[in-house]
Amino acid sequence: MPSCHEIPYVSDEHVKRITSSIRINITQVDLQSEEVPDKPADECLEPVHSNDGDNGKIIPISEHPLPTIKPNSYIYILLLQRKHPDTFSKFQATKEKKQRIAEPSNFASTQLKLFEKPQSVSTDLVNKLVINYIIKEMRPVCTVEKPAFVKLVEGLSGKKPCDRKTLRSKLEAAKSTDIDYIKKELAKTKYVCTAADIWSAQNKSYLGVTVHFIDDKNFERKSFVLCCKRFKFAHSFDKIAEVINEVHTF
Repeated sequence: MPSCHEIPYVSDEHVKRITSSIRINITQVDLQSEEVPDKPADECLEPVHSNDGDNGKIIPISEHPLPTIKPNSYIYILLLQRKHPDTFSKFQATKEKKQRIAEPSNFASTQLKLFEKPQSVSTDLVNKLVINYIIKEMRPVCTVEKPAFVKLVEGLSGKKPCDRKTLRSKLEAAKSTDIDYIKKELAKTKYVCTAADIWSAQNKSYLGVTVHFIDDKNFERKSFVLCCKRFKFAHSFDKIAEVINEVHTF
């Protein structure tokens, strides 16, 4: 069992460093013996005299509790390295061993996620996602028959996308659903604003019409695209007004 230490007359700062070292020696690890002390480190320490401004006053240990060093902290590792080099070497070896053991398991779990089979999805969900992509990105219907696109969908979902004919029928059904929804939303408000735009691309003219309004309940601005169609006439005001009137009566 480690013997009690007798501390000479030293400064408070020196006392703190010495008591910290004694606490580690007594309570943390004993390189020479595996025995555990019968009493804590605080009872092995005697009151000390301080010459730093206390005029020889005896300072009990209870008034200055010893600092607690957390394991794996910088101070703990530093003291372990300086005071107990043999134990520090064992500590480092154990730490590296744990890291080597943990690395293969992490790699195996990552490898399993990369090469495991994709989650199965229904054909209806695949077709809905394909339709949403075609509409949002304004892609031609022939996209679903492109070999690269078919391979992409099959690789991600395990399902084959619908063909061009099926896609057209589904687009018409989606169009009818969207028109009904827009009509219901417009019927809820009193005032709307429409905006038209004409542009040309590859010697072909197009006209787009959008509608904008403010929700009466939450004052949120809402917008919808009413049409995007070919404009085969001269860009005169009467032809533009004629097409806009057709859109307003949909």
